[in-house]
Amino acid sequence: MRAEPREVTAALLTRLIEDSKLQRAAGEVRAEMAAMPSPGEVVERWESLPIQ
Repeated sequence: MRAEPREVTAALLTRLIEDSKLQRAAGEVRAEMAAMPSPGEVVERWESLPIQ
């Protein structure tokens, strides 16, 4: 879903909150993000790579 700022209405915001498909999709994205390493973990891994 995409909307320009002038297109944001109360009806659109209500749909974002109440639409079960959007809620499921948001949950999937949230789970994906939770499974990703933190920025600090990425730095640690990067720093541990051998320099070539």
